Amino acid sequence: MPESTEFDGFYAIYYQGEAGPGLGQIQLTEGKIIGSDVTGGIWDGDFAIDAVHELISCEITIQLPKGTPLATTGAPPVGNEAANMRFKLPLDFSTREYVALELPIGKVNVKFKRIR
Repeated sequence: MPESTEFDGFYAIYYQGEAGPGLGQIQLTEGKIIGSDVTGGIWDGDFAIDAVHELISCEITIQLPKGTPLATTGAPPVGNEAANMRFKLPLDFSTREYVALELPIGKVNVKFKRIR
């Protein structure tokens, strides 16, 4: 079982894609990521800390609800699709103004705010 990390907690996420903004929340706990966004997207995944490179490696799957336009492209998923994503966050992700991510569904700038 993974151990607790200094990053474990609840975060509000504010994101901006080419087609518009989005809002959600995530929980990081002992190497797991769970969350959701206001459009009904459900997020599940894992994270691992790479202290040598000062990064957090993340792998998540987002269940994209049918008919809701994506913030990245403005196009809605055809059906209840899943988007698998891998990305890296800097260790100071929650104190930065935003983090730019290039995802399979498009580019997005994300602001993380630790709630608790």
